[in-house]
This record gives sequence, C-alpha cells and structure tokens, in this order.
Amino acid sequence: MQITGNHQMARIVCHNDESVREGYIRNGGKEVKLFTSALKAFQCNNRIVMAQRKHLDDFLRGRIIGRLECGRTQLEVSEELGIAQSVISRLWQRFQDDGNVSRCYGTGHPRVTTPNEGRYLAVTAKRNRRSTASDLSHQLSSATGTTVSRQTVYRRLGHIGLYARRPVRCNDQSVTMTGHIYRDVILEHVRLFQGAMCAEFLFMDDNARPHRANIVDECLQSEDITRMDWPAYSPDLNPIE
Repeated sequence: MQITGNHQMARIVCHNDESVREGYIRNGGKEVKLFTSALKAFQCNNRIVMAQRKHLDDFLRGRIIGRLECGRTQLEVSEELGIAQSVISRLWQRFQDDGNVSRCYGTGHPRVTTPNEGRYLAVTAKRNRRSTASDLSHQLSSATGTTVSRQTVYRRLGHIGLYARRPVRCNDQSVTMTGHIYRDVILEHVRLFQGAMCAEFLFMDDNARPHRANIVDECLQSEDITRMDWPAYSPDLNPIE
C-alpha cells in the first residue's frame, strides 16, 4: 500500500493473511495505525508517540542503545517504545561516533514567554497605542499569569516593529518666573557666549518684568555684560516676524 500527500509512510507489514496489511503514518504529533483488507475497509487506532519537544531521559536512551546492540532493528525498537525512527537513528549514529548518548544541554536563559503570549502582547499594544511597557507587562500577568520585565516587552514588540511608549515627563508649568530665577537661568549661558565672542558679544532680551528686575541689572553689570536697549512696546525680533 502506498500513502501519498502530507503524511509520511513509516511501515508496511504483511501478515499471514495476505488480505490484511497494517502500516503507520505520521500525522502531526501522532502515529496513526492503519489496517487494510481486500474490502479496503480502514480501521484507525491512534497511537500517541513522544512529542518532538519532549527530550528522552538517559534511562530511555540506554534502553534504546541496549536493544540495538542486541541486534534489534531500529524499526522494531521504534514500534516497541513508541519513538520515531528518526530519533532512534540520530541517537544510534551519535553513539557510534563518540560513544555518548547523554543530552547536550543548550546555553542561555530559556525564553520566558510562549509564542501565544508574544502575540497577546502585540495585539494589546496595537489596540492601545498609548500603553507603556509597564502597562503591557501588567496586562500580560493578569491575563496569563506570566510575569515579564519591561525589557522583555521591548524585545518582543521590537521584533515586529512595535515600540512600547514611555511615560511622558512633564515640566511643571506652574512656576512663576521671577528676577531671581531668570538671573540663575541665563547667567551660566551668558557667561559662556561672552567668553567665546569677547567684545562682539551683545546680550538681547525683551522688556518683561522679570528681565528688567534690579537684581538682573546688577548681575549683568557685575559680569561686564552689555545689554541691548529695547524700546517699549516693540515686537520680538524673531525670524518669522
């Protein structure tokens, strides 16, 4: 019997009764056992095989190697233990190469989130573009129970071209400008430019009350800074005016 399509043929065995044959095909994570007869009636028994992501322990590896060394075929061991023949073949080849069958553990920290959790972060971020990385982390924890850091959120979203927003840092606009504050703000910068321009330096500001405070005038005079005269009620000399 020949099986075509996306399924992979594993075995065809002839019984004493020539009208009956059995075989195995792989279908996803299962191995399906088929019986055929002359009437072409099929009876399927699902036989669960070891998932691809489940690693074999050292004891089971030893059992496999022991059976192969006793002369059993890879196909017979595969049927008996319910393990894919490709896994047994790789294990046997490795045993013949270096005599070791223990698992080689990978390096690095395992991934914290699953693919589904990564998709959840992406969908949540797209629904609310104003969500921060901390917000997304809390939402993921509430929905799935998985706790991740803000850096993990950055990486997951960065892989698909999304970037979590950070909280806006607002300046306090309620502070009233006074002569003391104005002097402290401009003094450092005015000194810097005066030192660079020397005699060509001319300081210009407008007639706002904090700018014309006595404490500001005294500071500029003590620093020998020349201030430009500013007519009353004159417009600001901005490039757009």
